[in-house]
Amino acid sequence: MIRQIPSVDRFKQQLSAVLMQETRECRTGHFARRAPIYTAGQEDKAVYFVERGQIKLLMLAPDGRECLLAILTAGDIFGELCLSGLDERTESAIAMTTTVVRLIPCTQFFAVLSRNGLLEGFVQYLAVRIADQQEVIATLVTADSEQRLGKTLLHLARRLGKQDPRSIRIEPRISHEELAAMVHLSPRQLHRKFVETFGTSPQAFIMKLRIQAACEALQHEGSQISEVAVALGFCDQSSFTQQFHKHMGLTPLKYQQQFRLRQHGARTSVRL
Repeated sequence: MIRQIPSVDRFKQQLSAVLMQETRECRTGHFARRAPIYTAGQEDKAVYFVERGQIKLLMLAPDGRECLLAILTAGDIFGELCLSGLDERTESAIAMTTTVVRLIPCTQFFAVLSRNGLLEGFVQYLAVRIADQQEVIATLVTADSEQRLGKTLLHLARRLGKQDPRSIRIEPRISHEELAAMVHLSPRQLHRKFVETFGTSPQAFIMKLRIQAACEALQHEGSQISEVAVALGFCDQSSFTQQFHKHMGLTPLKYQQQFRLRQHGARTSVRL
């Protein structure tokens, strides 16, 4: 959950471009959703670069529950503790979606940084990663459940959010169980706290955001209802239409037609 610092953001973009170009010969790993990339205790001497997909890093709490440390997406790196000489993994990395990663040997990773003048930027990048991890731990230890939920949602918005006209939308799909793990609550406790805080269940809240995103997508010229349904994770157009009608009071097709009529009317009035 790397905080947004302009210089670090620029470094990450630069590092990502360099790694894409200079590590083409490295071994590539393909992982299905929920497949482990590595597990705590495993010996490994590679830095991982996310080519595409979504990954979660987690540790197990003494009671057996998952403590989610970070969610990573394309362009991120992880497993960098091996650069210190520590061969044994202290956390587990799990694919959240179909994911492709490159395994870069430590010596080659250092060589890429040195060759491209990226060592100083990498130190700052690691410092920010450490600060973020400290904040996660402090939140888990000192904050009550409502504060943990609020801070976690803010982290997700900063890290994974995309700006749209109405709000910041978290595009990668995060399950109820994964969000519960991030705030160190059981799914049942998360549901209760979410309702107390937002006045609705997590599922209803997420569905509302998906319908808002659908409205925006349907306004685009040439947008197809079936494509919007797939992009927003609905299993088929029928289920999308049902949920859209439930929230908006009309079908996606009718919404799209009404929007275009209003848009056409506005253009006509401007010309007059």
